[in-house]
Amino acid sequence: MIGSAGFKKMTEGYKSIGILSLWMGLVFGSLEGILLFALTTPHIPESVYVSVLVDVPLFLLAGLLLQLLRLLFKPRPHFWIVLIILCVVGVRFGAGIAFPFRPWIPLYLGIAGVTAVLVALAFFISLERVQRFQKRSWPWIAGFILLWTFGFPAYSRFAEWRATRNLPAAVSGTPNVVLIIADTLAADHLSLYGYHRHTDPNLTRFAQEGTVFQNAISASSWTLPSHVSMLTGRMQYEHGVDLPKKTFGNRFPTLGEAFLQHGYRTAGFDANPMFFLKRQGFGRGFLHFEDASSLFLTVIQNTYYGSRIVKLWQNRKARRDILGRLTAEDMNSRILKWIDRKGPPFLMVVNFFDAHDPYFPREPFTHKYLKSKEPQGLTSQTFNSFPTLSPQQVQDEMDSYDASIEYLDAYFGALWKALEQRGLDKNTLIVFTADHGETFNVHGFMHHGNALYLDQIHVPLIFWWPGKISGGVRVDRPVSTAALPATILNLVDPHASKLFPGLPLDLLGEKNSEEQAGMYPLSELAGWKVFPHFPNYYGPLKTIVTPQWQYIESVRFGKELFAWPDDPQEQNNLSTTPEGQSISAQLGRELHDRVSRLAPPR
Repeated sequence: MIGSAGFKKMTEGYKSIGILSLWMGLVFGSLEGILLFALTTPHIPESVYVSVLVDVPLFLLAGLLLQLLRLLFKPRPHFWIVLIILCVVGVRFGAGIAFPFRPWIPLYLGIAGVTAVLVALAFFISLERVQRFQKRSWPWIAGFILLWTFGFPAYSRFAEWRATRNLPAAVSGTPNVVLIIADTLAADHLSLYGYHRHTDPNLTRFAQEGTVFQNAISASSWTLPSHVSMLTGRMQYEHGVDLPKKTFGNRFPTLGEAFLQHGYRTAGFDANPMFFLKRQGFGRGFLHFEDASSLFLTVIQNTYYGSRIVKLWQNRKARRDILGRLTAEDMNSRILKWIDRKGPPFLMVVNFFDAHDPYFPREPFTHKYLKSKEPQGLTSQTFNSFPTLSPQQVQDEMDSYDASIEYLDAYFGALWKALEQRGLDKNTLIVFTADHGETFNVHGFMHHGNALYLDQIHVPLIFWWPGKISGGVRVDRPVSTAALPATILNLVDPHASKLFPGLPLDLLGEKNSEEQAGMYPLSELAGWKVFPHFPNYYGPLKTIVTPQWQYIESVRFGKELFAWPDDPQEQNNLSTTPEGQSISAQLGRELHDRVSRLAPPR
């Protein structure tokens, strides 16, 4: 046991409790970061330095409080040793280790308590050895953190460079390909598709030089399954990625993998911090993939105390935006930086997230349509806040949504111009679309991912390739965005092996074969118990869209049939009329025949 002299010696050796706190913050921050790195798939190297940046200030704050208590109450020396080791180390270590394993928190807290006792005993038994260990460990700890922080990015850059060098030679003259997916961009909020507000001047000009599909239908009404379909050509009943916790596996080839075989360097850029992430499997086929999962504000939410700091900040802040959301301006900077590395022709898939809820349009568009002082962001799927909104509040949300679209359009125009300035417009295929649309209380609820009415699945779709694709063409026939992989690959190499199912889209709208006529677009939505007023709360939904009709099957409403060209708001269900019963039966058979014929066994 050590007395007052021993305690004085200890404080002199450590200089202060603050030095001890700093050392503990570095040690246990590194430990938690390594654990988070090991548990996340794919592994996020930034976990270590983010955990350290979170832990060190907290430990220093704890040390400061202990110093104040020491000056005020002057307790016995043994009290401080036990308090520092058992409370600061034990509770922190236990909480940090237990966080990723919530079901086993008591077990891990018990293990942490035993660990803390052993550390405390080490102080009592041999104080000088502990002091020597601490002094000798400083350079090792600092070196480890620095090597981890800067070594992984350097290795990733080297691995990408090596993989690019080993690509097969691309055919001379093959175009660059850019697939832009505007998250949550509803076609019915674009003047290009008849909207009363001119929210999309750059996209309208872009469309005048390309082919516009008037009635493109997304494979689902939310991000995850829709993106899988756009990269594999497979419908939800085939790929099975229908709920948030599911990941994109290796079952079907992707657009990125197809272009790797053609000698393309491939890249994915994602502004969505929730889906289309590398850890969900979307990095497959991309030599380079940047998403929000490695950003400081995203990684910090994985740490124990970081998540609580973020939650406290959000609860106190009226503007509850999504942490980790990347703006279109951020995305353009990242995209152009990668493009400027030069090399073989490239395939690039980009997700822009600016039109997604909660709606907080950036300047100078914040008050382009909004009359209230600030955007409210009243509805958000992220925070599960769906209050009953007044008509004016719904209008305010729509005004903010439209302004967000115009902000996105401005930076799409900037990206298009930057490609032109680099001379890439001469041989680049650009495809612009969205993963799903958005609804504003048309059927009694907001947002997306809760129904399959047209406002949630009707999306823009434009193909642009100067000299190769005719400008000013508009195709009225309903098509599916799941046809994108087959279409893009066919445009680049008509002789490529058939990696993707279905027929390529007809960019002239002239093909009317029986095979084409029978492949009307489908859309699906899994059952998901979020709110009882959502149609998919009661079970899954399926729909098929023809040039005259939309037929929907759901557990809650049964069969619905809408003559959508004459009823764009889809308020008049015709499924019970004599004609509607016959049409519903016919479309229902087609829907089920296709699903049963193509769906894999589960």
